[in-house]
Amino acid sequence: MGISRFPHGIFATPNLGSYPLTCWKYGSRAWFVDGDLGGSGDGKSPDRAFLTITEAYNVASQYDTIYIITKAPNTSADSGKYYANLTIPITKPGLTFVGVGVPTGGRMVRMCGWYGVSGTASPVITAVGEGLGLENIKLNQNTSNTYGVYGLQDGGATSDSSGFTAWNCRFGGSASYAAIYLTALQGATIRECDFVSCVTGVDWRSAAGTAAELLIEDCRFSVTAPTGAASVKADIYVYTQGSMSMIINRCLFNHLIPSGGSPNRWIWAGSDVINGLVSNCMFAGENSTAYTCGPTGTGVLVGANVGTSNLYDGTNALMVHA
Repeated sequence: MGISRFPHGIFATPNLGSYPLTCWKYGSRAWFVDGDLGGSGDGKSPDRAFLTITEAYNVASQYDTIYIITKAPNTSADSGKYYANLTIPITKPGLTFVGVGVPTGGRMVRMCGWYGVSGTASPVITAVGEGLGLENIKLNQNTSNTYGVYGLQDGGATSDSSGFTAWNCRFGGSASYAAIYLTALQGATIRECDFVSCVTGVDWRSAAGTAAELLIEDCRFSVTAPTGAASVKADIYVYTQGSMSMIINRCLFNHLIPSGGSPNRWIWAGSDVINGLVSNCMFAGENSTAYTCGPTGTGVLVGANVGTSNLYDGTNALMVHA
């Protein structure tokens, strides 16, 4: 059940055919996790994979990649799930976690399910080291966990959690904490991700003197029930005291206007964002009330230096700039 379950490329490295997230550096290596093996190996090849994410993380060094194969479903409550809460220090920059789906007809059909440990009051992933990458991961917060991903500056001059990247991931919701909370970073790229029933999908905070860049593209924000917007405060929340540029493009906000508490907007970005663009987005869940975008926007609130274009509500009508 080991090596045959990984799609292989050159030199027996998994060839995922996906967006290149991995931070390659001379001397870095790949580690493998397969929770369905009969016992834990040394993690150096698919057929000798570790059983848990934590085992692979403990031996990984900076710029390494950890490949995690999706567990086969079963009838237990833990079906298809890995459990781990990790804190990545500044000594392990550039770590990338890649989920490997089960091949069916040559296609990847499911994401790797990564859940926070129940009863652990901490983020699922705390990233102090820079360059964290997530690809093809279904990341879920248990009820006792805080954030899904918590990226923060370590307070020193040597490193920070700049360069966070997520691609083709699904983030499960928490009633109280953002799926992704990033503070004092220098940059983040989030592409082709799903955010489901999150009180806040992406929460960005940056301090004075920080020059930051944020790109969110081709993402979907949704809820599990029509009334679910009552638990959402904002899908994207950006508060910065530094110089920041921001692009939000081609995203679908597939629920009613958030009503779970301030700021009650799909997108809220403070006036300190010095330049940016919100474009080509659809707010498909709202088709009975007209909402506006701009510095006083009731649906999308952004500063005067952030442009808005091609923002549509559920009736395919353009949002009015206000």
